[in-house]
Amino acid sequence: MDKQRILKYGRNALLVLLLLLSIIGLNIAVQNNTSISKKEQEAGQQNIKLDVALVNEDNTVTLNGTEYNLGASYAKNIEKNTAHNWSTVSRGTADKGLKEGLYQLVVTIPSDFSTKILDINNTNVDKATITYKINANGNLQVENEAVKVAKGIIADLQSQLIDMYMASILGNLYQAQRNVQTLSDTKVTNIAVFRNNLYQTAVDFKTLFPNLTSTADSTLAANNLLKEALSGNVTAYDSLNTAQTGLKDNLATLIEQRNQGKLSQEEFSASLLAMNSSVLSAETDQLFATIKTTQEVLSGQLGAAAIDETGEASGYIGLVEKLDQAIADLQVAIEAESTKLAEHEAAISDFAETHLTTYYGDSLETIHIGAVLGKSTELPISLASYQTSLDQLILNQLAGLPSLTPADLTTDLNKLDPKAASQIQFDAAFAQAHFGEHFVASNDLKELQDLAKELEPHLQAAADFKIPTPTTRATLSLEIPSGFDLVSWELNGNSYTNPSEVVALQKDNTVTVTLQYEKSQTTTVSTTVVTDSTSTSTSSTTGSSSSEENTASTTAPSTGTPVTTTEMAQGSVKVSVNNLEVTTAGFDWENFLKEQEAYRKAEVAYAAKVSEIISKYNQANRLLDQYYPVNTVTGERSSLTDSFFNQDAKSLLTSLVTSSITANLQSYSEARAQDQALKERLAELEGRKQELKDQLQYISTTNSDLAQQIANQLAFLEDVKARAQSIADGQEQQTALQGTHDTELAALATELDASLSITGEVKSLSEQNVEEATNVNTVFTTFTNDVQAAQESGENLSSEATALMERFESELAENGDFVKTFTSVLSNTYDNGVPNEVILDFLSAPLTESSSSVKATVNTYRPFTWILLLEMVALFAAYVFGTHRVIKAVKDKFKVSRLEDTDLVTVTVLSVLSLLVGGLIGVVSSQQLQIDSELIPTWVLMITLFSLLLAQGQYLLIKNAKGLGMGISFFMVISFIYLSNAIGTTASLTGLPATLKAINPLSVLENSLSGYFDGEAASLTVIATALVLGLGFAALNAFVDVEKFLNKKED
Repeated sequence: MDKQRILKYGRNALLVLLLLLSIIGLNIAVQNNTSISKKEQEAGQQNIKLDVALVNEDNTVTLNGTEYNLGASYAKNIEKNTAHNWSTVSRGTADKGLKEGLYQLVVTIPSDFSTKILDINNTNVDKATITYKINANGNLQVENEAVKVAKGIIADLQSQLIDMYMASILGNLYQAQRNVQTLSDTKVTNIAVFRNNLYQTAVDFKTLFPNLTSTADSTLAANNLLKEALSGNVTAYDSLNTAQTGLKDNLATLIEQRNQGKLSQEEFSASLLAMNSSVLSAETDQLFATIKTTQEVLSGQLGAAAIDETGEASGYIGLVEKLDQAIADLQVAIEAESTKLAEHEAAISDFAETHLTTYYGDSLETIHIGAVLGKSTELPISLASYQTSLDQLILNQLAGLPSLTPADLTTDLNKLDPKAASQIQFDAAFAQAHFGEHFVASNDLKELQDLAKELEPHLQAAADFKIPTPTTRATLSLEIPSGFDLVSWELNGNSYTNPSEVVALQKDNTVTVTLQYEKSQTTTVSTTVVTDSTSTSTSSTTGSSSSEENTASTTAPSTGTPVTTTEMAQGSVKVSVNNLEVTTAGFDWENFLKEQEAYRKAEVAYAAKVSEIISKYNQANRLLDQYYPVNTVTGERSSLTDSFFNQDAKSLLTSLVTSSITANLQSYSEARAQDQALKERLAELEGRKQELKDQLQYISTTNSDLAQQIANQLAFLEDVKARAQSIADGQEQQTALQGTHDTELAALATELDASLSITGEVKSLSEQNVEEATNVNTVFTTFTNDVQAAQESGENLSSEATALMERFESELAENGDFVKTFTSVLSNTYDNGVPNEVILDFLSAPLTESSSSVKATVNTYRPFTWILLLEMVALFAAYVFGTHRVIKAVKDKFKVSRLEDTDLVTVTVLSVLSLLVGGLIGVVSSQQLQIDSELIPTWVLMITLFSLLLAQGQYLLIKNAKGLGMGISFFMVISFIYLSNAIGTTASLTGLPATLKAINPLSVLENSLSGYFDGEAASLTVIATALVLGLGFAALNAFVDVEKFLNKKED
């Protein structure tokens, strides 16, 4: 009997030792996982590589003939990053992979991404929303890394978009600058063309008119000579007429004498000769009358100017005088035009500088482009408004900051991570100097301080106890539980921070010990206390909570060490007096869990706010770097537009001479009106020229007829002379007898010779007349050619002027206007002088974000307390029914059949009880945790089935394995607490702890219930498995009794 008892005690002790070793082994395994993870993280060796899915739904848009797909461009760029595993997939594939755990992060670029980003010219723009979803399966470290990656993607994309907008602004400014240079170069080219073509043509045109004048003078002199020659011809004709008249009278007398019979032979011959002479005299009279008439007509044509019946000048001289006057007027007009053009050419530079000096005053010598733009009041956007809009972009970004001096936030930011504030990159001095006057702080600092206050009550735990040992001087030692550090302890209003102090303790004095979770490693300290009174031992706990959390994407992990064991959670301060333990100060477990969950939420919220503030400061600093880059030489910041606006503008303004060119073009238009008058005068001259040519043609024809008649007369006279000579030869024999006759014939010959001489002179004069007329025709032909050359030069002048005007207009059409190009840069940032807050806010932050999480870490904490409550009730029920066999004892008194020999009644009662408990906890928890109404039925079903499973399973263990079964149940509960998502160690589980968590039904239930907070009900497999196992355990409990089987075997 004693031996059996010893064996029983030994067996029980072995079971306790086994359970202890199991728990210690579990603790060591988890601590090793946590320590290794922490060391790797602190050493920078831990590199979480996420599986990230990119969903690009962006549609291609066309802008100014160019197609853009910004989403695709960014997706291709980010895939080159090897820090994580990137996959570009469809939305359906991404959602499915996220639910199944294939991806930890899904980033979605919307279909209207490019449309909204490029819609910058609209006055009411919408920001593009980047959506990301996270599935960390309850792993806080993975979730924080996913948040960090997602926010990094959005921040990087936003930074690239801001760079793109800034590049667009600078590109437009650069294009405007190039247009200015092009306009200046074109102006120089046009002036050169004006000088080489229009000006030179005008000068050459001027040199033609002196030749035209000289030709006209020569024509006038030639005409005078012709007039004098023709006048002499008329005089000669008069002399001939007189001589012929005398000859006629003499012959008439002779004939009369012959008729009266008074004539001798000589007289007869003379009468015969006189008769022929008479004939000849009549013909001669007719000839010379014709000549005189012709000559009189010619003299009338070549005489002084006359006035016809229309009042117009007629005759050759009149026409010449009119032509000479028209040419003189034309010469005066051309000279005036040339002089005016020369004056305009010489005055362009002086006119430009004078005009600019009048407009800008004495500051022209030092004026810059900014002052030029600021001078104009007609621009739709003034320079001041433009610069204000740039500053407003910065102010919009700075408006999200709690302060312009982030150093003031150091204490508030470093609650969890002492290096958090050092991650801020922000030029506080520059921001304060340039934007401090108009800066309006956000509420982030107050919100951060409020969140920090939520942390402080949970960082420490305090416990009160009384010393029961009566003594006056003694050593009191405090043994601090693992995972805590001593903060201070108080006695009689005095506070002590050292673990060892000598104090006086009166009777019933209370010692309050304040602990905090350790920041490095577990420490055990001793404190010496002097007491002189006694009392009874009491204990109360006022607060306990802490945990280790990874902060948000830009914040380092907190330094606290998580409490992960039941001993730590339920640990107590051991109090010893004179090295003898006298009492303990314990903790309230339920309050600990509540405080712990509250702290976790507060820490996550605080870390997120810290990350947000740091991100805002860094984003604002990046914007400052973009708009106010640092000069690498001076180290000072300056606006990116200063280099453009501070350029010297005097030479630029002088070279542009836009106003001067406009004024000169106006003057040139007036000159063109003068050219039109010139062309009209040339057309009039052209008409007079044709009339003059007709007159000259008539003169030439008249002279030709005269020459022909004179030639005929001379031939006739030669014949007469020949016949007279023949008569003279016949009369030579009778010379002696007819002396008188010879004398008469000689006289007649003399008269005839005189007549012939006079006729020769007439012929000579006529030939000279023809020659002079020919010279006149030659002179006027030359004049016609000169006039045609002058007309062609005038036409070239007009053509070149038109071409020059077309070049000016083409230049304006092709190169555009500098001011128009400049004012087109973000012209929608101001509307009637009022800043467009929408577009300014859009330019400072064109993106917004939308986030959601599948199995978020914070959701994994929520079902922990209810699962623990369910397990405690199920374990208690199993323990009661497994150790106190009340139903079996009652049943043994009323055995009536073999069926009643089973444990069916106990199993049935336990099943009904477990189902009721599970249903009640399921309903209450669903209301407290605010489960979606459509998911409540499966939520209650899951908790009910697991209640049945836990109760029947643990009843099976306790009923058949007694203490061992109870130990297994305890180990299951302890491992669940150690490995629960709520404790926060899941980020580093490997090996045995990971296996234990995978097979622990409490962990399985926790994992399934966590999905309900993301809208995902438990899988049918889990429900079916729980149902089958619960019913299976119930069947085993009902029909299998290991104890009875072993007793029969012993019998």
